[in-house]
Amino acid sequence: DRLPPQDLEAEKSLLGSMLLVNDVIDEVVEMVQPDHFYLDAHKQICATIYRMHESGIRGIDVVTVAEQLQRTGQLDEVGGVGHLSEILNTVPHAAHAKYYAQIVREKSLRRQLAKAGRDMTALAHSDDQTASQLLEAAEHKLLQLSRSSTDAKFVQLADLRDERYEHYTAAYESDDPAELFGLTTGFEDLDRLLTGMPAGDLWVIAARPSMGKTALALDVARHVTGAQSKSVVVFSLEMSAQQLADRIFAGALEVSTHQLKRGQISEEQFRQMGQAFDELPGCERLYLEDQVTTIAEIRSRARRHQHDHGLDLIVVDYLQLIDVTDRAAGENQTQRIGFISRSLKRMARELGVPVIA
Repeated sequence: DRLPPQDLEAEKSLLGSMLLVNDVIDEVVEMVQPDHFYLDAHKQICATIYRMHESGIRGIDVVTVAEQLQRTGQLDEVGGVGHLSEILNTVPHAAHAKYYAQIVREKSLRRQLAKAGRDMTALAHSDDQTASQLLEAAEHKLLQLSRSSTDAKFVQLADLRDERYEHYTAAYESDDPAELFGLTTGFEDLDRLLTGMPAGDLWVIAARPSMGKTALALDVARHVTGAQSKSVVVFSLEMSAQQLADRIFAGALEVSTHQLKRGQISEEQFRQMGQAFDELPGCERLYLEDQVTTIAEIRSRARRHQHDHGLDLIVVDYLQLIDVTDRAAGENQTQRIGFISRSLKRMARELGVPVIA
């Protein structure tokens, strides 16, 4: 029953600043949108000011805004000319418009958080969605709110000039330029072709069945955790964590998985096994997950892992086994694979890590 977070004085001061000094509109239009205001009247006034500004109308003040509102039949809804005059008279200082905008935006974000909590509570008491679907929806909503709270800015090419010059210079002078381009695979010829795996990229290992796709992906994962001391999560939809571990440990001992599981190794290999496993680098940074079936589950668990342990690389084995429940994916296999690929690419950008599928 509490009043939602809001600051009507800040809303009036922001609107009044725009009416008093039109130049501040450009400063606050990217920070605050009409929906950020609490009062409907203030939303309508802000939307009118923005429309007039976008149309190139000069002299946006109480009189011209009142005229526009009168034309659209909204003047009485916002309290008439009297309310517009009151707004103008409450401005402490138009130069503080950005500060007022920050307050309005902050209160709006708090209201959205409260609404998200209420929505999740209501959904939790219904049987329309599973608990895992609810968790994914909640995490997605919170991530959206987190993004909306960050000011988006253009990147000026001039700002990148010095930084990129230093990068190119370092690459020219380096004995191993691949070190400057994100994660490496551990295969020198491949790294030379790829020039590393930068954050946000999606890489697909494609081949016929039983050609070594999983083996290659696990070798890359081992290299990233061992040689580069990074954190890696392998999501397996085909094999159990134990089966993946068998492959990794067999690779460390340089025997086949079949031989290791059946105990068909030499006496010398058996003596070396303990030391080989103990010295296997990066074990504490390589995480195996075999209980996921959908993109939503992969994305949700990856987010939580990144928050709890950090995350530098995601491996998904393999793409075609991911269940698709979203109707937007379409019916045929081509559409489904396209949907999964786009989802994995979005996850890579969202989390800021490369993804290997």
